[in-house]
Amino acid sequence: MATSAAADEPTGTALGTASAAEPVPSTVVAAASDLPGAAQQVALTGENLFVQTGTGSTAVTYWRPLAGGEWSTTWGGHELTGELIAAENDVVHLRTAQGESLTWTRDHDGDGVGGGRRSVPVGSVLGHGAEYVAYTDGEAHVQAVGSAGDVWSYVWGRAGIAMYEDEVITASNGFSGTTVWRDDIRDGQYTRGGVRCTGGSDALTRVIDANERFALARCADGQVWLQDHAEVYYPFTLSGHYSAEELRIGAGFVLGTDLGTGSLRVTPLADAEPGTLGAASDVDLDDAGRTAVLVDPAGDVRTADLSGWSSQMRTVPEDLTPPTAGMRIASNVVTTTSYVVALTATDGDNGPAFYPADIALVESEYRVRARGSATPGPWTPGPTLQPRDLARYYSGSFRAQTGAPGSETCWRVRATDTAGNIGAWSADRCVVVDSTAPVITASALPSSTRSTATSTGITFRYQARDNGKVASYDVRWRRTPRGGETGAWVYPKSYQGTTATSATAYSTKSTITCFQARARDVVGNVSGWSPLRCTYMDGTRPTVRWTSYPRWVTPSQTWLSTRDNMMVSKPAYTYGASDERGVVGYEVQRREWEYGETLTWAPSAYTGTTVRFKLYTGEQNCNRVRARDQAGNWSAWSGWKCTNMPFDQNDTYVNGGRQTGRYSYVIDGYSGTVQSNNPDAARAIRAKFVTGPDRGTVRVSVGRTSFGVVHTWAPEPGTKWVTLRAPALARGDIRFTRVHTNWRDVHLREFYAIR
Repeated sequence: MATSAAADEPTGTALGTASAAEPVPSTVVAAASDLPGAAQQVALTGENLFVQTGTGSTAVTYWRPLAGGEWSTTWGGHELTGELIAAENDVVHLRTAQGESLTWTRDHDGDGVGGGRRSVPVGSVLGHGAEYVAYTDGEAHVQAVGSAGDVWSYVWGRAGIAMYEDEVITASNGFSGTTVWRDDIRDGQYTRGGVRCTGGSDALTRVIDANERFALARCADGQVWLQDHAEVYYPFTLSGHYSAEELRIGAGFVLGTDLGTGSLRVTPLADAEPGTLGAASDVDLDDAGRTAVLVDPAGDVRTADLSGWSSQMRTVPEDLTPPTAGMRIASNVVTTTSYVVALTATDGDNGPAFYPADIALVESEYRVRARGSATPGPWTPGPTLQPRDLARYYSGSFRAQTGAPGSETCWRVRATDTAGNIGAWSADRCVVVDSTAPVITASALPSSTRSTATSTGITFRYQARDNGKVASYDVRWRRTPRGGETGAWVYPKSYQGTTATSATAYSTKSTITCFQARARDVVGNVSGWSPLRCTYMDGTRPTVRWTSYPRWVTPSQTWLSTRDNMMVSKPAYTYGASDERGVVGYEVQRREWEYGETLTWAPSAYTGTTVRFKLYTGEQNCNRVRARDQAGNWSAWSGWKCTNMPFDQNDTYVNGGRQTGRYSYVIDGYSGTVQSNNPDAARAIRAKFVTGPDRGTVRVSVGRTSFGVVHTWAPEPGTKWVTLRAPALARGDIRFTRVHTNWRDVHLREFYAIR
């Protein structure tokens, strides 16, 4: 149901005038002489007439069929003792000194037997339809006729209460007026409307009665308001002021006692002349709300057919004002596959009497201007939205599909109300589809990639940015065999329209593989191809072409290290390699003999072709090298190349002789020996001697192993190199000892230990 504002709504014009009332014909249905006693209260259902005689403790209610018959005080198996409050269908509402009660003839309490009675709170109101009873105690409560438990309750309802079938009508007073509420107790749906009393305190405004559509409220001074919960009419008043006791709402009219004249007055709800029934001490309407029953001044009970005063109320407002519609789109540039068009429509001011009509539908249409065109196309119907629940204000939306990149789509909307008024088209709202292509970038590939198998995978990575959203990519590649022609571009199916940001291709060795990618955004803009990214599939290992290392470090190539206080040298180890794509680095591995032990070092990386290692006296150093190309292929290791340092005076001592230089000695012919300071090891000893006619003989040994005897006698002065070898590595002191074949000295110039 629709919901209207409360206290600030327009007010309808008061209906009816007191002077224009004309008499309403009535018929006596029970003369005073035929009644069991003087009639105090009357009630009329669809078929039965109820009359209360007596008052207070002597009050008794009688009933009989309206068409005639015997009077009875028994109803549903119970005596109707008490004052008559109301009767609806089969339920009679009574009041006694002990409280109020309901008596019925049908099976309202669910015990399977017709007839029953129960107490209800004082001040209860029997609802039209006789299914529920309602009361207020600061809150509003609704109970079934046959059960005392609440079926509905709420905090509203401090200002009167009424029931019509499954709907409860209450009122709540505030500073700005009174809000009249109509709640459906089955589903919780409600409507509300505002009335404002002008002649008294709003706090005294009360709901008196209601039917299927209108609620009747009475101000403290007797002014009557009607609230149309169908929201066709604004709240309106009736002329005159009315007593609260006999006030009823019928089928298109209000019946009540005019406080000004004291007469029972029937006022149509629409523009029609009112009628009068004269003075009456009590009045009621039948269940259909069309026939009145009353007690006239003579005590007779009369009925009057009020159908002639029943107004045919409009079911839609009298509305000649067309509705207005508007629309909103979040952005005037679309970068997505679709966008939301939000619509609003409202039916505005419709004068003092009628609410505006509800919005029946909202139409849309659009036209498209192609990219590069100055003229848009024709208007084309778009979605039409119909509100699920009618209301004077409507908001909705639909999703429109994006057009071609660079195109412009303009929308407009209009609304039609339930009165048939068609509004004007709204102002255009246009959107331009993004025409900016994504920007693609691709990661660099190594100039060469190591080929480890017959076919090796290469992963190409790429990404794009866009002012909207990137939707997909296309990838292509081509191959150029070494020395051959470049092949055609390959467009693999799995990488066309892919969302992946990397692609892998497989190529054979000695092949150049090049990649490109392009990006596509969600509206269809496509970037250009990215720059080429190429790599060579290198499956050929480099070759070490040469190595060079001085075999012997001569004394002239050594120097005294002041930091170490030892003789040192740094001979150059040089090497070179070749590769089809170029060599980018080397690894050199070193094997060193020091103090009787072999030390093999882990390989070290170099980019140059020369390395130098510091050597100390008596040491032996060996190197080997391998090369690496751009793809990471390694050559085989070269062979080992070794160099040796001579022993100097710090590593030897002389017993029977003397040192003649840092590396040279004279071994006495009688008892001379030259030996190493520390145990060592050797497979061979290389030594240089001075020869001549006055030179002697010396034995060379390592530990207990004799490497042989060297004769240095020669007819002419000179020098000679001698290399003595042992069958296996020997360990111990290296010694040069004179041999007693003669008594001549031996001159040792330098010596090396070969391991």
